[in-house]
Amino acid sequence: MGSTPDNFGTGAFPIDFNVNNGPGGSNVIYFKPDGGAYDNIGRINNGVVYISRVGEFGTSRAVTLYGLSGRLRGWKLYKNQTAGTWQWTQI
Repeated sequence: MGSTPDNFGTGAFPIDFNVNNGPGGSNVIYFKPDGGAYDNIGRINNGVVYISRVGEFGTSRAVTLYGLSGRLRGWKLYKNQTAGTWQWTQI
């Protein structure tokens, strides 16, 4: 499978935050009035959430969160027919 969306995390956890502050795997986010997303001790918190049907890679979707701005991006996984590999593309 291709790299993770926005290169956040490793794809090892379905909910994967705090990727810039340690090994990732956190599922707690705090949104502040400035629009940013933070962890429990106030550090910027980037991460990704994966959604898919079991065993059906073509149904895979992801949402990435940029902690500093609170911006979200949507992604879908597709099979590149030329290369024969799975890759993420922004939706």
